[in-house]
Amino acid sequence: MKNIIVIPTYWSRPSHTGWKEGNMVYDHPTPIDEDGTLERTLNSMKILKDEDYKLVLLLSPTAEEILDQAFKKVRSIVKKVSLDVQTYIVTFDELNKIKDLAQEYTLSKQSMSLMSLSGYANVRNMCLYIPFVLGADAAILIDDDEIFEKEDFISVATEFIGGRLYGKTIDGLAGYYLNKDHNYYDNVDR
Repeated sequence: MKNIIVIPTYWSRPSHTGWKEGNMVYDHPTPIDEDGTLERTLNSMKILKDEDYKLVLLLSPTAEEILDQAFKKVRSIVKKVSLDVQTYIVTFDELNKIKDLAQEYTLSKQSMSLMSLSGYANVRNMCLYIPFVLGADAAILIDDDEIFEKEDFISVATEFIGGRLYGKTIDGLAGYYLNKDHNYYDNVDR
């Protein structure tokens, strides 16, 4: 199975500047002058046993003016962590190249308007679309402040993809949440 882990990473103006009118609003973007949590997340990936995956980082700055700074910051984090996995950093430039290719294959302008790295809904769409373009069998979406604690995370996360449940194909899963009994199985009726 060809797996792609996708991590959207949100960056904002320096902490002393903060948010300005017209900037995108995210719940916790990393100020460009701070380290943030991405490095910690990437370092935690070193425990993963299954090395048969690719990594995609979707760069989503709150303002286009900081795109170059954010790209350099993310690229330096990727180099510093030095994961032994093929890694893509997707910015507005790469997305525009993808849109150009899509237009050659007659994808409608309406469909292309959904391709954006600005706004949560658009970024989440891209978390699915980019792995599709790269030919993934499974896209594993992780936030840039998560920690990998299980070395078999990838095989556990993809175990049921493509299987059947109640006569339907399992095309997606959401992360498990513990219920009131500290169990991730829910007592729900079909």
